[in-house]
Amino acid sequence: MYSSTRFGGHDHQRLDRGSRGLHGATLAWPSAAWAACQGEKEWGTKASRFLKAESKRAGIGYRELAEQLNKQGMAETETSIAGKLAPGTFAACFFVATLAALEMEGVRLEDLSSISNI
Repeated sequence: MYSSTRFGGHDHQRLDRGSRGLHGATLAWPSAAWAACQGEKEWGTKASRFLKAESKRAGIGYRELAEQLNKQGMAETETSIAGKLAPGTFAACFFVATLAALEMEGVRLEDLSSISNI
């Protein structure tokens, strides 16, 4: 559950997680930090969808992609790639190495911006 509140003179977003994970603790984030986090998640999702689409377009599955990344010195498996792309949480070096493995010369920001987060 998310809710807004004022704490210490600042607006905060609250995330109540009950007994799972945080044992009933309540997290309070300043609104600006919450907005940045949401923006980061949105960009991660767009980057993930972009890489999935480009690998499909190139006809390269996760197993083949792992082989290509391993040739570049990265320790990736089919499972580790799926684990990074599913939530859209990966480092910039993984993004760039994947572009290289897909033999892409680059990516335009407008290509990422046009991907919707449905």
